[in-house]
Amino acid sequence: MRDADELLEYAQVHGHWYGVPRMPARELLAAGQDVLLKIDVQGAATMRRKVPDAVFIFLAPESLEDLEQRLLLRSQETQETAVERHVRLQNALYELEQQSWFDYVVVNRAGHLDEAVEQVKAIVIAEHCRVRPRNIVL
Repeated sequence: MRDADELLEYAQVHGHWYGVPRMPARELLAAGQDVLLKIDVQGAATMRRKVPDAVFIFLAPESLEDLEQRLLLRSQETQETAVERHVRLQNALYELEQQSWFDYVVVNRAGHLDEAVEQVKAIVIAEHCRVRPRNIVL
C-alpha cells in the first residue's frame, strides 16, 4: 500500500509500522461523513502537510504520572519489557511537547473517558458551525 501511494500517512512507531489507508477516508468524506484518524504526532505532522485544513486534536493524559501508570498497566498485559516501556515513555514525553501544533487539546483523565468523548464531540459540532468551513481534500 505504501509503494502504491494508498496510505494517507505511515510511520514506524515503537518499532512497528503503522499507516492509514487513503480510500476508506476518501469515501467517507465523499459521503459527507466526518473522519477521525487515530495517529501519533509523526502522522499528524504528515497529515498537516498533506491536508492543512484538517482539524487536529491532541489527546493528552492528565499527568506524566498518570501516563506512566497507564503504560505500566498496558505493558503487563502485553509482556512488554521495561526497556520497551521506557522507550514508550520517552516518546510520549516528546509527543506531549508537540501539543502546541494541534488545534485542540483534550485531556483524557483516568476513569473519565466519557468526558474526553464529549469534548471531542463538542469540537466536531463546533467545526460544523464554522462560518467558513474547512476544505478537506484527500
